[in-house]
Amino acid sequence: MKYIQTLEAKPNRGSGPFPIDMLRYDNCSPAREVDSSEIASTFALQRVSEPAPVQLKRYTAKQAEHPTYQRWDSFGWHVEVLAVRKA
Repeated sequence: MKYIQTLEAKPNRGSGPFPIDMLRYDNCSPAREVDSSEIASTFALQRVSEPAPVQLKRYTAKQAEHPTYQRWDSFGWHVEVLAVRKA
């Protein structure tokens, strides 16, 4: 059985750009077009405000499989699971 998790990634105060490689590492993708745009904006040279939280879709084999929380935190981003549904 396959599952789709909806995640929310939030930057910690003063964090750097969105950790793009974490999408591959945790098998994620931006959930919506606006999330893709917000991720891209974290790489702007003169960003005025803190990045907004972004929603991600994560595909897993097990319902209770968790993202790598500590790895996300090491990049300055906090991630939490909002919902899980069957694919």
